[in-house]
Amino acid sequence: MKTIIILLLLIGLTGALFLTRPQRADFEKYARDNKLSEAQTSGGPNLAQTVAGKLRTFSGGTIQLESPTDEFLKKCTFHNYLLWTNVEENGQVIYTGAVGHWFQRSQAVAPTKAA
Repeated sequence: MKTIIILLLLIGLTGALFLTRPQRADFEKYARDNKLSEAQTSGGPNLAQTVAGKLRTFSGGTIQLESPTDEFLKKCTFHNYLLWTNVEENGQVIYTGAVGHWFQRSQAVAPTKAA
């Protein structure tokens, strides 16, 4: 009898994990609400970034229509498993979604320029 109760609880737990697994749309909403693309950088812009931002406003050809969050989401890859969802950027898992929540696994890797 005890084994049957344990199996029923295990089946119920597995069902709850499956039904509460977050999807891609949930991560997009989470990213927009928490401004994940802006939280990636630490500190303020350096002098070169400030000058580049000011120069960009002089030319009309470099108008940015998409938000930084949209650009961040385009770089993300989603892997849905039965009980959880992984979000990867540059081949590194940065978020795992389970039980209706997103858990940060690591910071996004900033692209480095080759010398």
